[in-house]
Amino acid sequence: AEMKLRILKELYGIKIGEKTDFFEALCNRNSSMNPQTIQLRASEALENILHDYSNFNIQTIDSFLQKVMRNLAKELGIGSNYNLIIDDSDIIKETIERVISSTDKDKALYDWYMDMIDSRVEEGKRVNVEKELIDFSRNLDKEVFKRFESEIKTLDKEVLNQFKQKGNGKLIEIKKSLIAYGDRFAKIFEENGLIVDNFAGKSRGIANALLGIRKENFDFRDKTYYQKAI
Repeated sequence: AEMKLRILKELYGIKIGEKTDFFEALCNRNSSMNPQTIQLRASEALENILHDYSNFNIQTIDSFLQKVMRNLAKELGIGSNYNLIIDDSDIIKETIERVISSTDKDKALYDWYMDMIDSRVEEGKRVNVEKELIDFSRNLDKEVFKRFESEIKTLDKEVLNQFKQKGNGKLIEIKKSLIAYGDRFAKIFEENGLIVDNFAGKSRGIANALLGIRKENFDFRDKTYYQKAI
């Protein structure tokens, strides 16, 4: 539903002459058509969609290929009770390997790569940059990335670094504050002769979770444990 609304919004914007990024891209890529022609085409497309909205269907390329393959199988007399599996893991892995191998030719990329390694070492985490990049690449297919893709691409790297530094600084402040709360809880805990089993959930409850806050190597970004404990 969201994608349909986005398409209708873009078409309507072009129709009324709004200078959107999509409209500018169409003008740049279609030198044979002037802006007025593009507006007319958008108006016609919008009208056709609205007049037959029940057949207006948006689907991923995977779903489209599944549909094509099923129809083809039906025409060939082959059973269509199957799924077409598109595995992009090898392609993503190869791309990441190329990015890593090109760090010796790109100083900015090299600096970013080394900063990432240093950051993981400081956090006491296992360094596996390739796996992290592969996991992160999955975000590129998500709607939230596509929505802000053009803005992300125009961001200055220095601005991103400053944002990262401020974020890490804030995270350190929060971590210190939480550790202090954990210490206070532990003191009350010990002064009153309490044990974890005195609390609901016992080792999986909130008491053990609060005591665990004092561990400086605890990853406070992982809130699943605390959500379950509470």
